[in-house]
Amino acid sequence: MAVLWFLAVGGLVALAAGLLLDGVLELGPLSGDGGGVFSLPVLGGFCAVLGFTSLIAISAGLATGVAVLIGLVAGIAAAWVAVRAMRALRDDGTEGATSREQLVGSTAAVVSDIPRDGYGEVSVVLAGTASKLSARSDGHAIPRGTEVLVLTLLSDNAVLVREI
Repeated sequence: MAVLWFLAVGGLVALAAGLLLDGVLELGPLSGDGGGVFSLPVLGGFCAVLGFTSLIAISAGLATGVAVLIGLVAGIAAAWVAVRAMRALRDDGTEGATSREQLVGSTAAVVSDIPRDGYGEVSVVLAGTASKLSARSDGHAIPRGTEVLVLTLLSDNAVLVREI
């Protein structure tokens, strides 16, 4: 019974340390960001669920062997859920990080008049973030408030646009 309490409480401590201190301490292979089976949060969760589930089963009147088997199954299930959750958090769709090239073909609003032979400004939304960029027209003046199409990138902070 003392071993089960040690697993339960020690697992909670390991789980908390793995989740809370991962960015502070260099945990190496026990780091939670890899989403691996042997990461500290997964091992801690497994031990905690194994210990607490076994203790609950024993207190419900089951034999120790049966209670530990139930705890093992619950611990493995908890570890599987933890691995899946950590991998989902790690792979949250950022592999296709936004880039300025994705502006081409998007629409923008002119916020500062664009003269025929000069630059004005447009406001464009990329990945939910509004940005103000310098803009040059494709040969004619475009007044403020006009919706435009981004044709190409001229630099990191300038685009060529055409009135829609």
